Amino acid sequence: MKKVLALVSTVLITAGTVSEVSANPENTPMGSLIAGDGKDIPRWEGGLTQVPEGFDDHYIDPFKQDTPNFYIDNTNVDQHKERLSDGQIALLKKHPEYRFPIYDARRTAAYPQSVYDALKGNVDTAELLPRGTGVKQSRLTSPFPDATTGEEMIWNHILRYRGTNSKATLTDAVIYDSGATKIMRKGIEIYGVYSNEDISESKRKNKIFLRKTKNFSPPSVAGQMTLIHETLDQVLSPRKAWYYAPGQRRVRRTPDLEYADELFNSDGFKTVDQVDLFNGAPDLYQWKVIGKTVKYIPYNSYRMTGEDVSPESLLGEKTINSKNTRYEPHRVWHIEAVLREGITHQYVKRVFYIDEDSWQIALADEYEEKDGPVWRYSEAHSINFYDLPVVWTAGNITYDLKKGGYYAEWLITNKDKAPNFDVKLNKRNFTSSAMRREGKR
Repeated sequence: MKKVLALVSTVLITAGTVSEVSANPENTPMGSLIAGDGKDIPRWEGGLTQVPEGFDDHYIDPFKQDTPNFYIDNTNVDQHKERLSDGQIALLKKHPEYRFPIYDARRTAAYPQSVYDALKGNVDTAELLPRGTGVKQSRLTSPFPDATTGEEMIWNHILRYRGTNSKATLTDAVIYDSGATKIMRKGIEIYGVYSNEDISESKRKNKIFLRKTKNFSPPSVAGQMTLIHETLDQVLSPRKAWYYAPGQRRVRRTPDLEYADELFNSDGFKTVDQVDLFNGAPDLYQWKVIGKTVKYIPYNSYRMTGEDVSPESLLGEKTINSKNTRYEPHRVWHIEAVLREGITHQYVKRVFYIDEDSWQIALADEYEEKDGPVWRYSEAHSINFYDLPVVWTAGNITYDLKKGGYYAEWLITNKDKAPNFDVKLNKRNFTSSAMRREGKR
C-alpha cells in the first residue's frame, strides 16, 4: 500500500512553517491558537510531520511510550465534569467498568502545504449561502478558518480536508445491550471532487465527493453495495444514493439516505446525518456558538489501530475496551444546534465539540428533548495519518444511553487495511451502471 514510503525510514512531510501560511501570527493555518495555555495545552509546533520508521500497512503509535496521567471513571467523574461533555458524564455513570485514560496533550494536527495555501485563499473568498445551506467560492478544505458562527464552524467540519482519493478496508459493528455482536467488514472508495485541486468550482457540479461501499461479511450482508454522490448544497440538489442488492442483482435509487433516516445496517443506533458525527445540510437546525473551552477528547488514538488489536479485542460487551483508548485535553469549539420550529427529527438538540486544530467534531451529544437527558453520545477517535498528513478518524463510536448498546464505525483494526491516500481512482467507476457491472461479476 505504501510502496514509496517503505523505501525510506523517515519522511519529512512538507507542512509549511507558521510564518509562511498564517495571516495572523498568533494563529495556526487552521485558525486555532498557536500558543498553549501554560498548563496542559502545549504550543502548536507544526504538528506531526514525520513518518515513524517501519510504517507500512498499519499505523505505528509514535507515542507508545506514553502512560496515562490519571483515569476518570464513575468514582471521580464529578471532579472532572467541567472538562467532560454531558454525554461523557452519562456514559461513565451508566457503565461503572469504563474509564477514560487521560494522557498529555500532543498537538499533532498537520496538513500538506496546498491545504494551508487554500485556507489563506478561503479567508478572502468563501461565502455562506442563505440559511447556511452551502458554501461558495471556497476550495479544497475548510472554508472559514476565521469562523465566528455555528454555521461556519459546522461547514468547516463538513468540508475539512481528508485527502483527495482514498481506499480502505474497515470494520463496523453493532453491539447490542444483550451482549450480542454483529461485526461487519467493508471496502470503501472515495473519489474527492471538492478536495481535488484540478477541479474548478464550476466543474464540481455541486459535488463534494463520490463514495462507494461494498460489504464483505458477514454472509447476511456480503455483496451489498451503496454509492453516494455527496452534494455541497443539499437543499438545492439532495445527495444521490444507489443501493445494490446481491439477491436481486439490481441497482435501485434510494431516497432514504438523508437527515433523520436510519443509517443502513446500524440497526437503529444511528441516523444518516450522524455519520462522521455530522454530515449533510445543516438547515434543519438553528446554530449557536457557546464558546471555546477545554475538554478531554479522544486524540492520537493509535492504540486502536495496532497490529495486535482485533475487532473482538476492541469491542467490549458494553463499551469499547478502554485500554485501547487515549483521551487528551484539547481546546475545542462548543456549538449547539436546536431544531427549527415545525421541523421533525429524532434529535431536538445536538451539542458538538470541534477540535480547534483540525475542525473535526470530536464529541457529539444528541438529545431527544431540548431540556432532557442525553439520548446518544458519539465520539471520534482521531489520529494524524502522517503519510499524507491529515487528521481523520480511526473509529467513531455512538452509545445509546437509553436502551444500551453501541454502534462502532470505520474501525481500522488488524483485520483491516488502513486508507491508501495515493490510490488512483476513475470517476467512471462511481456510477450506478458501474456498480451494477461490479455486482454481477
